[in-house]
Amino acid sequence: MVNSVKKTALLFSFIFLYYIPESYCSLEDVALVQQMDEFIAQSINKIDETSLTPETLHILCNVFYSAFEYARLDIESSSLKRMVLAELNKMGTTNFDAVNSAAEALQALTNYEKAKFFALQRWNHVSKYMDENETVANLFRTIATERLQFLNSHVKNNYTEFSHLIAELLANSRESIQKLHTVANFLRAASEKALPFDYEDTYAELKEIDLVAQITQQMKNEMDTLRTSLISFEQYNETFLTLCALLDMFYFNRLHERLIQKSQESTYHTILFNENGLVPEEERVDLLPYVLN
Repeated sequence: MVNSVKKTALLFSFIFLYYIPESYCSLEDVALVQQMDEFIAQSINKIDETSLTPETLHILCNVFYSAFEYARLDIESSSLKRMVLAELNKMGTTNFDAVNSAAEALQALTNYEKAKFFALQRWNHVSKYMDENETVANLFRTIATERLQFLNSHVKNNYTEFSHLIAELLANSRESIQKLHTVANFLRAASEKALPFDYEDTYAELKEIDLVAQITQQMKNEMDTLRTSLISFEQYNETFLTLCALLDMFYFNRLHERLIQKSQESTYHTILFNENGLVPEEERVDLLPYVLN
């Protein structure tokens, strides 16, 4: 029998593999998984049990289900955008595989952006519905406060990496800006025919092309360096956003678990909203937890 922590760790790995870009996670971070799971269990246990009615739990489950669905689509969409840019850069080398990869990534990105738009619309309907229910709104604010405290603690405990990324980004930005300023002055001189050689020379145009080619290559190198730093920071940010998304997912699972304990009535185990608003009761589908098959 797999114990609770190992089971949660497996679920954590499964979610990352199928919902979150692999490069932004450590699938062996069982300590963090256990910490999140214990924190969420304690957070829910603090809530007055009498306020956790099946009706209330039904809405709260839909709140966190919708939050996670939007978050995972947003993260995956950002990852695909970088993939598209990377493949488009390769296309400059007439790499036909890159052309096909870019086309596929663009199609996938279009699909994700469409799904993300619908997920955002659903989240807006869920939020409005929740705000109109004072009990649910108060419970959500209580949970959100606890969630914020967990994230704040996690960031403080891992601030060294963030500080290093900021310092690296700042250093590269300053250096690149200085060099790009020099390049800009050089290009201005070229546009004004003021480069340091004799424009009456027979090979003046060839010399100008050669110099401009060299300086624009330096510009590309600087922009690549800066882009690398920006990507590193963006990946760190997405790691944080992934943590936020997983908190929502774990909250959903824990609340759904509590809902099952409270009531087995099918009416409380459905998805309440789609992008158009409240789904008619006869058209609602099952609200299932995120589990390993």
